Amino acid sequence: RCSQAVIRAVLSAGPLRGAYRSMSDGAALIHSTLSTNAHVKLRWDLTKEDVIAMAEAAIVRSRDTQDGIVRAVEEGNTAWGATFGKLAEDEAFQYVMDSVCTFPQHASTDKELRDAATEADKKLSAYDVEAGSRKDVYQALAKTAASLQTSELSPEQHRLVERILRDFRRQGLDLGEKEAARVKAINERISELGIAFSKNLGEEKSKHPFTAEELEGCPEDWLKKLERDGDKYLVTLKYPDYFPVMEQCCVAETRRRMEFEFNSRCSAENSKILEELVELRHEKAGLLGYDTHS
Repeated sequence: RCSQAVIRAVLSAGPLRGAYRSMSDGAALIHSTLSTNAHVKLRWDLTKEDVIAMAEAAIVRSRDTQDGIVRAVEEGNTAWGATFGKLAEDEAFQYVMDSVCTFPQHASTDKELRDAATEADKKLSAYDVEAGSRKDVYQALAKTAASLQTSELSPEQHRLVERILRDFRRQGLDLGEKEAARVKAINERISELGIAFSKNLGEEKSKHPFTAEELEGCPEDWLKKLERDGDKYLVTLKYPDYFPVMEQCCVAETRRRMEFEFNSRCSAENSKILEELVELRHEKAGLLGYDTHS
């Protein structure tokens, strides 16, 4: 989810350590993460307990925000700042928390931390489906939209209103109870499959042998770090190996082989996931009245 430039720009916030993180600790971690002046909020200092605590605290905070939107409308407050504005802020918050909590599964060398980040991803993704399926929030926002004066909205705000309501409808909230429940179940399964797909790629460990001649043009300092098997260098399909070969190797056949292997990673297990995803998306599209998912 992060480019190399972003990864290089990561600024570590101050450490908060402990063998166990309670919900209040998660809230404190969120506060310390968001209060830093760094544009990029990703952190290198999180423990496996930290990422779970942060994810759980982020869910509680977001759920409270959405509950507050419903209460505001029930009390007659349909102002932008109490409704759509609040939801937009919450979505921005969730985006940051998702990045912070799940980043270790793509970058950490500690398998326990990677597994914890995957678990945090599951929690956040499940909550995302839950939040997108809240009919009370949808109804509150629809009521707000009907009362807002279009002339008082900026073009960006007007577009946001349209897109938020559209996204809720695409969760099946305009359908009957049975159909809406099926759409939610499909979304939950799609979320699970997406996480499994990414985890398979993250845990892929194949190594591919190349001679020095086949790696002509690659940096010497990079070659010295590679594992060896006799006179051959063992190259993984991880980005620290993939990019030096694809960007600097002079041998076209080596680059072709590397590109083929890279794009074939986890093909056996992930092909099954893709097949199920295609079927689920097609079923969902039909439920929502579309001919195809696209």
